[in-house]
Amino acid sequence: MANTASAVKEADNQQHKKSSGKIGSAFRKVGRYLKDQATEQSHSALYLSPPSREPQNAIRYPSQTNHQHFDEKEDDLVKKILVLDGAGYSLGSAPPAYTPTLSPFPNGMMDASGTDLFRDVRRHQYASDNILQSYDVLRPQRDGSDSNGEDKDKYWLVYIHGGYFRDPKVDSTSFRPAIILLEEANSHSQPQPRSNSSTTTHSQLSTTATDTVAGYASLNYRLSPHPAYPQDIQSTPSYTLNNARWPNQPNDILLALQHLHKTYPGSTRYILVGHSVGATLAFITALQASEHKVAPPSAVLGVSGIYDYPLIHRTNTGYEDMTRNAMSPEIYEEASPALYPLHEYRKRWIEVEDSRNDKPRKKVVVLAHSRDDGLVSWDQVEEMRKVFNRDGAEDDCRCELVELKGKHNQIWEEGIELVWAITRTVDLLRS
Repeated sequence: MANTASAVKEADNQQHKKSSGKIGSAFRKVGRYLKDQATEQSHSALYLSPPSREPQNAIRYPSQTNHQHFDEKEDDLVKKILVLDGAGYSLGSAPPAYTPTLSPFPNGMMDASGTDLFRDVRRHQYASDNILQSYDVLRPQRDGSDSNGEDKDKYWLVYIHGGYFRDPKVDSTSFRPAIILLEEANSHSQPQPRSNSSTTTHSQLSTTATDTVAGYASLNYRLSPHPAYPQDIQSTPSYTLNNARWPNQPNDILLALQHLHKTYPGSTRYILVGHSVGATLAFITALQASEHKVAPPSAVLGVSGIYDYPLIHRTNTGYEDMTRNAMSPEIYEEASPALYPLHEYRKRWIEVEDSRNDKPRKKVVVLAHSRDDGLVSWDQVEEMRKVFNRDGAEDDCRCELVELKGKHNQIWEEGIELVWAITRTVDLLRS
């Protein structure tokens, strides 16, 4: 009997070792897989595994979403998708802290005491055709703010990134350097100067803006192909393909705003900020918002913007190929905010009533550009300014040109110049 019991015990031990070995092996495989995933992905770019290695390919996806209010039932489908970015986080969870190389704040989104600057950092999916149909919301911790950001006399900052409609490394996270500067300006012990030739600090620049901000939203949208990041159409899941064509991009921005306003009612009072082609989308959105039942922006801030595509094709050799990558030639004028007459802006945006304001306010346009931009020439901002400098325009819309300092991408990478432009926009709204 003793020998039998000993044999049974030995058999159990062997079975346990085999099971443990299998479990350990499984965990090691998962660990290696996740490590490989993290190694492959680009910093701050959304990434999904090939379909053969992820469960998403078993999910059937709907056809292209028509421009309509986002159906919350679709959100259940979208939440089945595993989303990974540079640090690997799931849909709806907090995106990782982002510390740009040139940021004066080594602690990222933490203040000097180690306290998180935001009460809620979330990524929302506003449609289910593509994983890039998403936006990030960052809520600053302030006394007297409610959960939906409905703060009286405050505005949301809504940002649209650039990247010439195609760069997967430029996404919603590109707004974070400016947010960090805005939120930490008053607590930083050594305020950073706006530029080497200026004694104005970002603390002085952003105090007014910070007091006025109820929330931040940074929007992603579908992208066009990029030759440096080729995708195999046969093996790449449709919801990760970068094959957008105009008007996919402006439609995505409108869908994102619909979802944002439904989720955070206070966000209907907002300043729409766009960098580069994001500035293109910001002004096109202002023109289209009311007809799509989207609250119009109180102000539009175009930063380093492209406003006239036929013009930039004449001044920048080679740019037309990049534009044609995102839209057909017959669309160039339609996609150029500077080619719309003032009366179109009046009818479709400036004179549209803003139900969020107790009393009518003038709409605000700020055009911010650097003469040292290097990628987008100064004549772009001059053409856009002509639209709002027509006789009588100042009666219902205030337009100001703000000269920035620095290169095209430096404006958002460092954030200081972007904060300067935001602060001036807020000042004009409040005056």
